Amino acid sequence: MSESTTVTEPTSGLKVDRAYQQLKRMIVTLELDPGTNIDERELMARLDIGRTPLREAVARLVSERLILHTPRKGAWVSPLSITDLQQMLEARAALDALIARRAATLVTDDDLAALQKFIEEASKFPFDLEHNASLVDLDFELHSRIAKISGNTYLASFSDQVNSAMLRYWHLAGRADQALATWSGRHADLIEAITSGDPDWAEAAARKHVAQLRDNLRNVLV
Repeated sequence: MSESTTVTEPTSGLKVDRAYQQLKRMIVTLELDPGTNIDERELMARLDIGRTPLREAVARLVSERLILHTPRKGAWVSPLSITDLQQMLEARAALDALIARRAATLVTDDDLAALQKFIEEASKFPFDLEHNASLVDLDFELHSRIAKISGNTYLASFSDQVNSAMLRYWHLAGRADQALATWSGRHADLIEAITSGDPDWAEAAARKHVAQLRDNLRNVLV
């Protein structure tokens, strides 16, 4: 392998990864509103990135359906869809129920301590719109950890995939005052059920948790 290959390819890959992560963050946090046109020049300046890495990042996000692209018409941030959301919630309800059942039979004391740290971390900042993004990050990490406790790598992967697709909706739900105010309580109830060792209680708590998210979204997604 030549010296130029060793140096150039990883550097290019890192630029694409950085552009992808930054642009995705702007989309899922709703910094770029649904329907916003993808203006290459503006984003190149804003992200301090070249055209090639930006286009590769956009292509990744097209494959994730966060960006739509039509030849000769350009690209834009995909709209929020009630139909997509309903399908995501159905998928998450089924996945979370199974994950919670399995996790309840496999959870350890170390897992309990790790899960409780999420609640402790959330208590370090106020439940307000300024910290909504931090709560969404904690939410994702918490559910990812619960999925890993289930002991099934495929369930964990599917769960992360669905939750990643739902991130924009989570950020939207977090704009509801009730959702922010009840975050710790709702997650503490879920953790209590999972760590009880009772799979039936854990499954019921998981389904209730998804139903609460659906109710919060009804208040903000019109």
